[in-house]
Amino acid sequence: MIPFARDIRTDSIARIGTQPIALAAATLLVILAGVAGITLWRTYSGTAQEPERAVVARQLQARTAQASEQLVEKTKGLEATQQESIDQLQMVQDQLQTAAILCQFPGVRALVPAGGTKPVSPDQSPRVPDRAPPSWEITQLSQIVGLITSPNPAN
Repeated sequence: MIPFARDIRTDSIARIGTQPIALAAATLLVILAGVAGITLWRTYSGTAQEPERAVVARQLQARTAQASEQLVEKTKGLEATQQESIDQLQMVQDQLQTAAILCQFPGVRALVPAGGTKPVSPDQSPRVPDRAPPSWEITQLSQIVGLITSPNPAN
C-alpha cells in the first residue's frame, strides 16, 4: 500500500487548534473593557483634569505677576534711596569745595574755628557721613560765602 500524501495546510491548522483564537478574543475583550471603564470613569468622576490645570496655570501666572510687581516696587525704593545718598554726597562735596576755596582767603581763616578738624593719616580711609550735615553748618557756610561775595564798600 501506498501512503497518501496529506494536504499540508489542513494538517497545520489542525495542529494549532482553536486555543490561540480564543486567547486573541479574550485579549480583545479585556482591552475593550479597559477602554470602556476608563471612559466611564473620566465621564462620571466629577472632576476633569484639564480645567484644574487651567486654574493652576492662572494662579501661577497671578503669583508671578505679583512677585514681579513687588520686585519693581523694591527696585524703585532702592533707586530713590540711592538717589538721596548721591544728593547728600554731592552736597557734602560742594560744601568741602566751598570750604577749600574759603580757606584760601586770609580773612576767612579767622572765621573758621581752629580745632574743628582732626588730622587724618594717609593709611586711614575717608569716612562717608551717614546723614546730611546739620542745617547750622549750611547756614554758617552760607554766611561765610556771603561775606566773600558781597561787594566791599571800601573799594
